[in-house]
Amino acid sequence: MFVVNRETGEDVWPIEERPVPQGDGNIEGEVYAATQPFPTKPAPLLDQSEKPEVWALADAVSFGECSALWENLDYRGLYTPPTTEGAGTMGYPITAGGVQWGGVAFDPESQTAIVNTSHIVQSLKLYSREVYDSASRASGNESGFASQEGAPYGILLEVALNRFGMPCWEPPFGELVALDMTTGDVKWRRPVGASQQYGFFMPDSWGSPTIGGPAVTAGNIIFIGASMDAKVRAYSLETGEELWSDQVEAPSVSNPAVYKYEGRQYVAFIGGGNTILKGRGWVTISRFTLYLNKVR
Repeated sequence: MFVVNRETGEDVWPIEERPVPQGDGNIEGEVYAATQPFPTKPAPLLDQSEKPEVWALADAVSFGECSALWENLDYRGLYTPPTTEGAGTMGYPITAGGVQWGGVAFDPESQTAIVNTSHIVQSLKLYSREVYDSASRASGNESGFASQEGAPYGILLEVALNRFGMPCWEPPFGELVALDMTTGDVKWRRPVGASQQYGFFMPDSWGSPTIGGPAVTAGNIIFIGASMDAKVRAYSLETGEELWSDQVEAPSVSNPAVYKYEGRQYVAFIGGGNTILKGRGWVTISRFTLYLNKVR
């Protein structure tokens, strides 16, 4: 997170230029910057300094499939370039976040920023134009093949799952994080939402990937949908405690709207889903098949 003084444009905390991984020389025409800017505060919400831990449960039931994938994916931290070699490059977080279009909610009284994050690992591999154009393929949203028209390479993105559709990385798969913007430190963080597979809710401690952002009210309440289980929730700004939830037709992938009408305050959610988190029927993300229950 880059924090800037809105009146002067100056950085609130120092931003450092640090060396980043370079390409392996097999991608013709690619030029890599030697450094990239890194904020010194707040600390990264996901540790990208090394590969995330393999989920022992998913690895065991697949007889080491996850460990083998981890060994074959190139990852040298943030900005590891894509490659045509081996299983490709590990993407963490993936193209859908980390933090994505929902953005950050901010409470000016307590100087607290509220951020929802997805923790998802993806593999990314480049294919020469000749190989890509001759392959049988289907495109996806945040996974699958992408043609990169006009470029000498096409790309394949896949979520890092075992043969049974289990994530190969450790949960939680999504979190809500509160940051103290006077110090840049984390005030609290907690799993948000619940993942679903084969019609069943997974434990709340595993959390859910999130698409969509939070809203915060003057009454110190955070409202957010965004989760795979098609629920909308309210949390305490001070503690992160879940205060309320309700089931809607589909994941609410846009930010809640907070407004006042005839002296009463309302919060509106749009439960429309999308092709990443869909609100009804079967949803397939790479090999990860989920069933999201409809409201009766």
